[in-house]
Amino acid sequence: MREFSVFVTGIAAFVEDYRRALAVHAPRPVSVKIREGRRHSDYATIPAHFAHVRVPLNDVDAATQTLFPIMHDWNVAEVPGVFRADNPPLANDMVRQTLVKFLRFQEVILPDSETPATLDEAALTATGIPTPADKTSVRWLASMESLGTTAKTIDPRHIVENPTDVAAYIRFPNGRISTAFAPQFKFVSVNALDAKPAGILDQAVAQLVVCRFDVSGAAFTVKCRGYNGGDSFDITFKEGVAEPWMVFACTSLEDALQLRLDGDKFGVDLHFQLVYALAEGQVSDAEVALPKSIDPAPGIGEGKPLGAGGCVPIRFSGGSTGGG
Repeated sequence: MREFSVFVTGIAAFVEDYRRALAVHAPRPVSVKIREGRRHSDYATIPAHFAHVRVPLNDVDAATQTLFPIMHDWNVAEVPGVFRADNPPLANDMVRQTLVKFLRFQEVILPDSETPATLDEAALTATGIPTPADKTSVRWLASMESLGTTAKTIDPRHIVENPTDVAAYIRFPNGRISTAFAPQFKFVSVNALDAKPAGILDQAVAQLVVCRFDVSGAAFTVKCRGYNGGDSFDITFKEGVAEPWMVFACTSLEDALQLRLDGDKFGVDLHFQLVYALAEGQVSDAEVALPKSIDPAPGIGEGKPLGAGGCVPIRFSGGSTGGG
C-alpha cells in the first residue's frame, strides 16, 4: 500500500461535511463594484478563473502525459516539505516538474480506498497562528459564517451530479482531510463596498487542504467524468511510485502558471467574490464580505503559495458528498 495525497487550493468551495469541493465557473473577466460613493462608484476587474488539475510528470503513465497540454516547472518554495521531491531529484529542490490540464465540466472521481473518512479537527490556539500542535487542523479553513455574510449556505443546485454552473468538482468519499498549509499571518474580513471590518475572522486561513488515503502499489486511475458536454478522460498513476499526489485548483491563468505581476498582491481578496455565485439566493453588494490578509512580517515570504494568488478555499454551510 502507499498513500495518495489530493490537494485543493485557489477559489474552491467546500460543502459543510468537507467531502465535496467545487470550482467556480468564471471563464471571463468580471467587473465588480468595490466602493460606492455619493458621486460615483469604483469598480475592479476580476480575471477569469479556470479549474485545473496538476500532477507530477514522472508519476503518471505515457498515455496520461499525452493528454496534458502544459508542462510546468512548479515552484513550491512557499510550502517546503509539503510535496514529495521529484524522482530523480532536480537541481533546484524547490521545483516540481508537473503537468497541468484545465477542466471544463468534469467531476474528478478518486480511486476506491479502505481508508476511513475522518477529519483532523484539532482545536486552534488562541493566537490564531498555526503551531506544530494544530497546523493540520481543518479549522483553519475559513467559513462563510466567519466572514459575517448572510450568504453562508451553498445553493443545493450546485451539489447535484451534473451541476450547470460549476466548472468542475471533486468528491472525497474516503480519507483523512486536513490542512496542508496555513501561513504564519492572519486574515480578517471586510465588507466589499466600504472595506470596514465584518464578521469574526481573525486568524490564519488554510491555503492548501489535503485528503490522504491508501491505494495499492499497482497502477491506479483517477477518472474525470464529463458532464454538460465536457470530455471524459483518465489520469493513470504508475505502479510503485511512492507518495503519489495531485492538485485540484481554480485560479487565474497568471496564478496557475506563477506569472509574476507588478503591484501589491496583498489586501482585499477580490477574487473571492466569485464564490458568492455559489451561495443560495440573491446576494446584494452590501452582503459581500471578503477575506483580507494582514501583511506578514519580513522574512516570512509572500505567503501566497503555489500560484494561488490571493485565492483561498472556503467552506459553506449545507451540502454533502453527493453524487453516485
